[in-house]
Amino acid sequence: MKKTFDILFFADSHLGHQLPQRRKSNRRYRGDDFFANVQRVLEIAVAKQVDLIIHGGDVFEHSKVSEQIIGQTYDMLFNIADQGIPIVIVPGNHDKSTLPQSLFLQHPNIHIGWNPSVYTFSKGRMDIAICAIPYVRKIGLTISDILDRLESMLPPRVAPFLLMHQAIEGAQVGPANYTFRKGDKVIAKSQLKGPYVACLSGHIHRHQILCHGPGGFPVFYPGSIERTSFAEIEEEKGFLVIQIDEDRSLHHEFNALPAREMHRLNIPGNITEVRNLREWLVVALGSISTEAVIKIGCPTAVCASLLRSEPIKSILASYSFLSLSHTWIERRIPKRQA
Repeated sequence: MKKTFDILFFADSHLGHQLPQRRKSNRRYRGDDFFANVQRVLEIAVAKQVDLIIHGGDVFEHSKVSEQIIGQTYDMLFNIADQGIPIVIVPGNHDKSTLPQSLFLQHPNIHIGWNPSVYTFSKGRMDIAICAIPYVRKIGLTISDILDRLESMLPPRVAPFLLMHQAIEGAQVGPANYTFRKGDKVIAKSQLKGPYVACLSGHIHRHQILCHGPGGFPVFYPGSIERTSFAEIEEEKGFLVIQIDEDRSLHHEFNALPAREMHRLNIPGNITEVRNLREWLVVALGSISTEAVIKIGCPTAVCASLLRSEPIKSILASYSFLSLSHTWIERRIPKRQA
């Protein structure tokens, strides 16, 4: 049986998403789901005894996060690195192409691609290289020069992987399958050149695999670890385990993570009484878990006042992750002129 070098690849953890800087109560926050899934990923990495962990960017939801969130995040990574598993992270656009400084990051097994960099790792007779590129806003204008520079930095006889946090031509997002086209902010298929066995990229929240470049090397998007918006309502979330053997053959496996159920509910515009709204909500919410993320569309000002009544609030009180969308207000806001 051939020996393999095993890489666990995840991205877009967005830690701090829907999590306040300071908790003012014991209420539950969606942000806890993201931390829980990162912890799951790292525990699986240890259980599978992978050789390398890679994060494809957007570690945090914001470039400025609280010390508590920074400490909790880096503590998790430090504990894994301390067990001998190296970690490579490339900053994403939410990270503003950098990460908050911390003593945790000085661990010799934690590598941050602040600038285009090459990191090499060995296992037996196998040597791999991770060519990391932090997020670049107008990547379409500079990617060719960056790839040339990285290729010149590669040591001989390594199997190189390209690591980035970018949109690549052909990637799809959203319920309407929006497809990215080449441009200043998108890497064209023809620009993905080089000796790479694969490209590993964050930034696109839907898991997908593209095949680009003259050599046909694959582009792996693991997707985000949790649903960050209703645009991802149907998307499965998880991470990838990628294996490369001595012949440079690749095998990949997508591992699903728990993702919180999401629902959109739109109240009919003809409801004008509390009794009718209560009856509608009882039916609409009847098969939906109180643990789900729910967005209720409110169509009129009358309906908005009904939602504030005690009989209605008593029904909604048991739902932990509930939000309202006042569509009647949104319709009154004029569209910005082109």
